Amino acid sequence: IVVCCPRTTKGGKLSSQTVSEMETLRQHRMPFIAYVERGDGVTFVQKAMVCQRAGVLEKAKQPPNGATSESLCLGVIVGNTAASSGGGNEVWPYVMQDTKKEAQTFGLKVPVVMIRREDGMRLVQWAKRRDESNNESQYTPCRINIHSKQANS
Repeated sequence: IVVCCPRTTKGGKLSSQTVSEMETLRQHRMPFIAYVERGDGVTFVQKAMVCQRAGVLEKAKQPPNGATSESLCLGVIVGNTAASSGGGNEVWPYVMQDTKKEAQTFGLKVPVVMIRREDGMRLVQWAKRRDESNNESQYTPCRINIHSKQANS
């Protein structure tokens, strides 16, 4: 998991540290899941597109014979940060929507899921502990099977 910075992908960009981490993963052809957070006026699709584009191999490293390379970003987890209008309690369940049809317009291919605020905070804390440990390898190869059904929204 790559915890993106800025977490909201504000401005449609990622920090040089996040880009560097994703570049290392791309060099080793290691797929990843990106973690972002809700907010800053950036739509869910825009957040996912930033991560999807960041996972695409450079043209020189794409498969031969004109085959298109898919993104090594396997999916995006969006941490919910919204509180109810009265404050305090989290808005949950929350349904992410693509009312502007951006996914189709921009070619979003990676799945996007939202998790509760508390679970997002745990995920960020886990990633921080992982990064602070002195392990030579931060990444454990594993197989992830993603099952999804087509959605129109």
